[in-house]
Amino acid sequence: MDQGQASHNSTQHSKFLHPEEPSGRDTESVTWSVASSNRLLDAQIREGLAHNLFGGLDRNLDELLREIEVSAIDREIDMERLRGIRTLLVKAAHSVAVQAEILSELRLLALTDDLTGLYNRRGFLILGMQQLKISRRNGLPLLLFFADVDHLKLANDVHGHDEGDALLLRCAAVLNSTFRESDVVARLGGDEFAVLAQEGADSTCEIIRRRLNLSLREVNARGGLTPLSLSVGVSRFDPQLPVSLMELLTAADRDMYQQKRARHSARASTELSSSAD
Repeated sequence: MDQGQASHNSTQHSKFLHPEEPSGRDTESVTWSVASSNRLLDAQIREGLAHNLFGGLDRNLDELLREIEVSAIDREIDMERLRGIRTLLVKAAHSVAVQAEILSELRLLALTDDLTGLYNRRGFLILGMQQLKISRRNGLPLLLFFADVDHLKLANDVHGHDEGDALLLRCAAVLNSTFRESDVVARLGGDEFAVLAQEGADSTCEIIRRRLNLSLREVNARGGLTPLSLSVGVSRFDPQLPVSLMELLTAADRDMYQQKRARHSARASTELSSSAD
């Protein structure tokens, strides 16, 4: 977000931080699991698809199962008929496997940002809440990084949306090179990104920030119409004093704006000193 925009109220969440549940509701007080989330997502995927995609598979499976049921109650089944039943069972299993594979692919697409290939907001919330549960079990703390691409609107206005997309892709590349594959890296929407990473001896906040700055310098050294600049805030999840994922996001968002304001004030002070000289 650009500095020229209206000042940010530190108590107001970004529009991408608001959960889908009603305001004030603790998202982690709701019974949740990856399995239940996947079931809901599968139902939404099925509802949004052409009926003939799964409908044909379902009808074929129903017909196979009915034929197997009829055959199974026949008391005088010869070997040839048994081999036929075996073939029907293989076909039924294949039909189920095909549906599972299609749902798996579509589920991945539903959790992925089209432009960057990172997780989207839905993916981040699903995997993030799961990571918090794991952290509470194993006692290992987590760090949540909230990043905002500086001057994205200016790049869009001056150079067009292709340049804005290029900045977002470079940001995704920086985050992928900074964090581990096991960390949850996501684009929440617009110019906002989030990462949930496990804290460790080689992954403290300071070490990760240094890696991030190094990755930024390397990406910018390759050139581009607009240098990539990020404002980054951090919050920490202590499994002994657990909070919700939305509280972590809000704290990191608030820290990010404090960093942005401090940097802007320092820049303004430097420019004022230079003009006085």
